Amino acid sequence: MKTEGKKTGSRCVTELAEGTHAFEIVGYSLKKGIGVGKFVQSGVFAVGGHHWALRFYPDGIVEDSKDYVAVYLELMSTDAEEAPAAYSLGFVNRTTLWPKIHKVHAEK
Repeated sequence: MKTEGKKTGSRCVTELAEGTHAFEIVGYSLKKGIGVGKFVQSGVFAVGGHHWALRFYPDGIVEDSKDYVAVYLELMSTDAEEAPAAYSLGFVNRTTLWPKIHKVHAEK
C-alpha cells in the first residue's frame, strides 16, 4: 500500500512596533559641565512591549569624547537583557528651530 507524503508549512511573522518620544532638554548650556559620564535621562516610555529611556551625556561618556555630546537609547525593562531595535535620533536647536545635528540612524 502506497502512502502519500503530507504537505506541511509554517510561517514566522515579526511585528513592527513604532513609537516617537520627544525629549526636550531645557537649559542645555547649563547642563554642559556636569561631568564626563554623567547624564540627564528622559522619562521612561514604552514601545514594542519594552520600556526605554534616552540618556543624554552633555560632556561625553569618556574623557576622550568630552568635547562631544552623546545620546543613548537605554533598555529599561527588567524582564529582558536585550531587545532588537532600530531608531533615529534628531536634534533641533529650539532658538533657531534649525536642526543642529543631522539625524542619526542606529540599530541596537
